[in-house]
Amino acid sequence: MAALALLLTACAGPAPKPAPEQAEKQAAPQPIAPETRATFRQAVADLQAGHYEAAARSLEPLSAPPRAYPGALLNLAIAYRHLDRLDDAEAMLLQVAALRPAWAAVQNELGIVHRRRGRFQAAREAYEKALALDDAYADAHLNLGVLCDLYLRDLACALTQYKRYQALTPEQNQQVKIWIADVTRRMEDRK
Repeated sequence: MAALALLLTACAGPAPKPAPEQAEKQAAPQPIAPETRATFRQAVADLQAGHYEAAARSLEPLSAPPRAYPGALLNLAIAYRHLDRLDDAEAMLLQVAALRPAWAAVQNELGIVHRRRGRFQAAREAYEKALALDDAYADAHLNLGVLCDLYLRDLACALTQYKRYQALTPEQNQQVKIWIADVTRRMEDRK
């Protein structure tokens, strides 16, 4: 997942707006402490290793105000999704979307959460928003393709998205190649 490879600099987004009397004192962004960077790196490593509880424990302090680093929020949402804490995952995603509305990875992840909750039209809208933000985001094309294929039965959409995913990935995914052939055959059978 692309979201797992986020750099801490992506996590260092804008701080919450301070009260007017503090605005002058906090005009410059605060540097990120080395221990915070280390915690974030370890949490991402835990996510990649499938240690979702450990990742969540590490990310929760980085996701709480006043810090609420966007990268930590996104990765915490991913951990929560894997732990089937979908309400918590969605809450984190909505919070990071408010901080970083043009971040395609957030919309892609929101699409996954919506799909898991059976909200297929909302999932489609989230994937399409991710692609409107970044048409080269291969994972969003793949996720939209699977949604269209298996849940919406929109074979034309599925075929388009699978082909776009293959065009964006350096090595052809053999499973997606099979899906393309299968969708093509099903479309021909409908004629």
